[in-house]
Amino acid sequence: MAVKKKFTANSGIDATFTASGSASSRSLDAKLQEISLSATDFGAVGNNLTDDSAAFASLEAQNKGARVDLLGRTYLVSSCPKNCKYFNGHFRVASTTYSQPPVPLAHPLDGPVIAIEENSKTHHWPGPVAHAGSADLLIRTGVPGWRHSTSLNAPLLSGCSYDGGLTWEQPRVVWASATAEPRGLVGGAVSTSRYGVFYILVDAAGARQGTRFSYTDDLAANWTTVTVPTMGMYPHGEFIFDDAGGINVFGYGPAASGDIYRARSTDLGASWTVSIVKTGVAPLNQLVEPAVVRIAANKYIMFARNDAGGNMYAATSSDLGTWTSWADTGVALGLNPPAAIMAWGRLWIYMCARTGSAINSWENKLLVIESDADAVWAAGGVLPTASAARLAVSSKKSLIGYLTVSQLRDGTFIGYMIDGETTNGSANPHTTRLLRIGGSAPVLSAPALLNFRRRQPPITHNACFNHWTRGSSFLAINSATPVADRWIVSKTGSTIDVTQVEVPDTIRKILPASGLSALSLVGDAAGSGRSISQRFLGKNKIFPLLDRTVTMNCIFSGDLPGYYRARVTVNFGVGGSASRTVDFADCSQRAATAAITILTATGYTPNADGVTWGTNPFIQFTLLSNDAGPAAATIYALWWDLADGYIPLDPQDFDAERAILNQYTQRMSYPSGSWVSLARGNGSANAEVDIQFCPMVGVPTLTADAASALQINSTTLSAVSFDQTSAQSSRMIGTLSSGMLAGNAVGVTSVASGSTWSILADVKY
Repeated sequence: MAVKKKFTANSGIDATFTASGSASSRSLDAKLQEISLSATDFGAVGNNLTDDSAAFASLEAQNKGARVDLLGRTYLVSSCPKNCKYFNGHFRVASTTYSQPPVPLAHPLDGPVIAIEENSKTHHWPGPVAHAGSADLLIRTGVPGWRHSTSLNAPLLSGCSYDGGLTWEQPRVVWASATAEPRGLVGGAVSTSRYGVFYILVDAAGARQGTRFSYTDDLAANWTTVTVPTMGMYPHGEFIFDDAGGINVFGYGPAASGDIYRARSTDLGASWTVSIVKTGVAPLNQLVEPAVVRIAANKYIMFARNDAGGNMYAATSSDLGTWTSWADTGVALGLNPPAAIMAWGRLWIYMCARTGSAINSWENKLLVIESDADAVWAAGGVLPTASAARLAVSSKKSLIGYLTVSQLRDGTFIGYMIDGETTNGSANPHTTRLLRIGGSAPVLSAPALLNFRRRQPPITHNACFNHWTRGSSFLAINSATPVADRWIVSKTGSTIDVTQVEVPDTIRKILPASGLSALSLVGDAAGSGRSISQRFLGKNKIFPLLDRTVTMNCIFSGDLPGYYRARVTVNFGVGGSASRTVDFADCSQRAATAAITILTATGYTPNADGVTWGTNPFIQFTLLSNDAGPAAATIYALWWDLADGYIPLDPQDFDAERAILNQYTQRMSYPSGSWVSLARGNGSANAEVDIQFCPMVGVPTLTADAASALQINSTTLSAVSFDQTSAQSSRMIGTLSSGMLAGNAVGVTSVASGSTWSILADVKY
């Protein structure tokens, strides 16, 4: 009989080998299919068109916590399902697509662990992170102190991330004092437009000096700070939103009291009420750092550690105000702070096993326990005996811990944790890291560099505003108006003026790729938004740009107020499906010089799954300046590229670019005395003149200079009009100022001496 030996290869293939050397293998996909459900088994269609909300509701009602293979499809739903482990597909809510991981995650914070700040002589107090008022922009707060013990003058800082929390920019001071340091940061998204952080102030001795709540309604540009009426509580954990619409923060009282505090707001953090909801009783009078989690409507569980060491304790509540007695969970937590979240219909408890406070012999590890939330609730917070801690993250040799966790819009969780200190995890830091754990797969927004050569042309033409065929001045624009070729300018609020301006030599030395001209945009204080966009007409242009990663870049100076957003819209034409629009992150803003700003945003274009195509479809790329106030900006370059990497703008071949633009807009100019075309008479004052131009993408509208600049033979024209226009020619009717051209007689149409004449063929969008 052949002897079989089984091993798991690094590639994810199980191979069973026999003594004869034969082998059979099962792919990872095959194994996942054996242990996973499929969304289609419950009636979901996944064509990005049919509403699959009911199918997923049925699936989750019967299979909470199960693995569900989305089969690579996109499912239209009213909100992202969250009670199963979904993978290998996408959910679309309105115009936003949420991508699920390619394979099931092991736990909610599974995925790459990335050091945001590393090897700095700083102790980081990691704060909350959340979306607030933007599709992809993240806001985070934190305190970079110079030691683990109190660091007076250490400010509470906010930052914005445009790449899923990988990098943080635009740091702003939220609160700072020479006599206190912010601690115990709890917060996140308060509403769809508000981000807030709750914290306590400590003095040089670590004594509590007050409690504050700071919030922003304008993406961290400005902050409002309110005083919370307590000095007794030390906040810990995450926001808990109760079933009555309140925001709750939990904390603990002075040392050896065992009191648990609750701060609650019903007006989005503008005011707070504070109460003690659990009074410490010996011997459990040293319970601290509570982590509260909502597992279902009117069901809450609180976990806490004992400052004297030992096991983790738990209590339950149906209203967050009245709690059961503490119950011993049986989990050896030691002196380590817990964190608890609900995900995929399961309860997950994270524990930082710090130096000198091992959990099951583990130190310097982030551990996680998965449990049945309903069973834990029924047991008063006690975890089943079978619950065992698993390794989530390995840290350096001196983990300090303090994990903050927030849920993002797509249902994923993102965490930040401080890792690495001195050998005993306290006092002054030696080498520290602020770690990003979990989170959505970021759409990268690469750094805006100006000096590398591109390897492919940009998506959009006329990126440097070199071509102004339509004209050089467009005043009092009050609707979408084509200006520099291929670019459409629009506004919200008062009218705007757009003019062609010359780029100064000082700017051209800084921006060698800049063209000879730029676009000046001026609007008064009544304006509340401006946009610049470009369209591509026809399915043959649209298809290569669907469901792709693209990056928008803009270089400008001056005042262009607003939150900058990049947007892609696909219009499926007259008689077709409704348009699909995707807004990218509010743009990353970088300074090239003191006067020049570079905007960058990366995201995905819409797809066309399940749509009906009509006539005259188009795809449009737009940069929006999305705020009120006067504008006086000069835009030197604006371009879109395929892929998620910034591709700097090299000078483009002027003639080659003009040949492409001629498909949309052509101005044919004729100098003094030049020949235009033959004219044929019909025995009246009107003569027919054949006008030819390069083939265009559609039938253009023709406009011309004054007819008096033209003559047929030697007779001046008094009027011209156009008809019988196609994509490459038109008939011009020239009206003679006197006399007539006999029927079928042929004359010569030319420009009068001392005059010039031009005709504009313009494919209107």
